[in-house]
Amino acid sequence: MGPQPVTPAKPAARPSLLRPVLTTGAGFALLSVTGSPTAKTAKRLADAGVPSDQAAILLHVAPVLIAMVGLAIGLMAVRGRGPVFKSALLAGVGGVIGFLTAFCLDLFVGVLPALERITGPLRETNGVDIAAWSLATLSLLYGVLTLAIARFGTSAMQAINFENVDPECLEIRKKDRGTFALSSIGLIGQGVFLGALAVLHQLAPDASGALRGGAVVVLALGVIAFTMTSWMIWRSMDELMRRMVVESYAWSGLFATVGTLVWATLEALKYAPPVTAYAVIVLMLFVQTMTVMFIAAGFGTPAAAKGAR
Repeated sequence: MGPQPVTPAKPAARPSLLRPVLTTGAGFALLSVTGSPTAKTAKRLADAGVPSDQAAILLHVAPVLIAMVGLAIGLMAVRGRGPVFKSALLAGVGGVIGFLTAFCLDLFVGVLPALERITGPLRETNGVDIAAWSLATLSLLYGVLTLAIARFGTSAMQAINFENVDPECLEIRKKDRGTFALSSIGLIGQGVFLGALAVLHQLAPDASGALRGGAVVVLALGVIAFTMTSWMIWRSMDELMRRMVVESYAWSGLFATVGTLVWATLEALKYAPPVTAYAVIVLMLFVQTMTVMFIAAGFGTPAAAKGAR
């Protein structure tokens, strides 16, 4: 039998932009529901002759379209680029989308009144409260996304793929769904106990003991969920995953230590107010969460994976 002609290699399938763009549109549509038109922007439209009802619809729809178009342009621009360029460009696109969204809508303005119907009046938020609520929201968001991956597997992973990765690299094995489910419970638990902790610190001094007790119970349930799932995931990890966790906590511990040391110095020099345990735990969790995400992304690059082997 003579030599056979060489069959050209099948090119890798290009990742589709449709799923992440549609997912982003759905997410921003839900965010839009929580907001109300920004007063200054609504006034400008009114001065331009746009009726108030049409202006409200426009300001609710605009962020959804801006997010979808911006993400599509960003994902097309980073195709074939290195990880640093990808991260920088997508971060820039996210910043522009966030700025334009804030220009159109005041997000989550209906959340606080709904919460106060349960808790009663809450004191005005300070910087620590804003950080706590931001991390709680981020934890809940990622928890829900991770829960979707645990439930729907590969299709959910591909739907939230914003890094222009080949779809074949996003396959979720059936046995991995349990780990995603535990991760989602842990993230939701972190969001719950941070939110409950913020509520406890924002309650009015005359709030009832039953209300405070209820917040403590919710906080405790969140801590239990976060701690138990972290322990269960740790026991099931392989060597590489444990290395990622250890390195993440090492760096986050260093950053948190340096941050508190600088603050303690400023406090001693009377340039900063005293730090409470509330501020310290919010700082530590914020730094830990961001560092874990950064380290995990670094280990996900081909060079890091090769070095880990």
